[in-house]
Amino acid sequence: MVISEQKTNFGLLEELQAVNALNIKEGVRAARYTTYAIGGMIPVLLEPESRQALVRTVAVLKKWKYPWQILGAGSNLLVSEGALNFAVIRLGREFRYVRSLNSNTIEVGAAASLMSLSRRVSSNGLSGLEFAGGIPGSVGGAVRMNAGAHGGQMSDVLEQVDILTSDLNFESLSARELEFGYRKVSIAQDAIILGGTLRLIESDPQTCLKKRTECLAYRKATQPLTLPSAGSVFRNPQDGPTAGELIEACGLKGLSRGGAQISEKHANWIVNPERKASYEDVVFLINKCRSEVLSRYGIELLTEIVKWQRVRD
Repeated sequence: MVISEQKTNFGLLEELQAVNALNIKEGVRAARYTTYAIGGMIPVLLEPESRQALVRTVAVLKKWKYPWQILGAGSNLLVSEGALNFAVIRLGREFRYVRSLNSNTIEVGAAASLMSLSRRVSSNGLSGLEFAGGIPGSVGGAVRMNAGAHGGQMSDVLEQVDILTSDLNFESLSARELEFGYRKVSIAQDAIILGGTLRLIESDPQTCLKKRTECLAYRKATQPLTLPSAGSVFRNPQDGPTAGELIEACGLKGLSRGGAQISEKHANWIVNPERKASYEDVVFLINKCRSEVLSRYGIELLTEIVKWQRVRD
């Protein structure tokens, strides 16, 4: 049910409509906004075009005690079918900025494409983001996950991150204040990442583009980049074989359930090749991988992807 059809939330919708620089879309399918192409109806999608609009939007939702989630590029997200019962905030175009501060330092908005940013800075002879050539996420999501590949990660280049706290204050955090780990950073889960400052290394375009091309070529050769998915499903264990190697050793590569399949190209990817997979199909394969690896090797695989389901009433 879209939010305007929920009588108890009609006043909420009116207040949201009064927020300047806020785009409101009712009744949109989550599948359109995720790289998995899976997901049910979002009752209201809110796209603020300024920091002030974002603050006002969150304030209205808090006032009405209406739950919400923040959406980046949807490249690490699995959404359940059926109608969701929370709002989704997706930062608008004004959060896609890329600004040079000096010869090797840039400011970038959270909604900017990480892959496009990698190509842009590499073309300008700035090194440090070549690893991100094939990562289809947003800059905000990449910071939140400390995204990385090919020996590089966001913590290597992040100098400062700008956030909106849960009490609606703007803060700028130095990277030195943060703790980084494998696919994690010590930014509060209820904070919204707005953008950040990246310090890169001056090099020459030919060298940067060559390295970026090599990273992208490796990903294309080893991962099913052309199929709907959310990338790597599981985090790699700290020691020993990777998650993909463990899953493959269990004989699960190529296993299907409904429209979902454990990729034949990379066992740590569960793909939706014909765009017919359901949330339950993917979850079944996730659980199958976890149980088989735990049973055979005593290793508990931890998921890297984020799952959204209806909030319990």
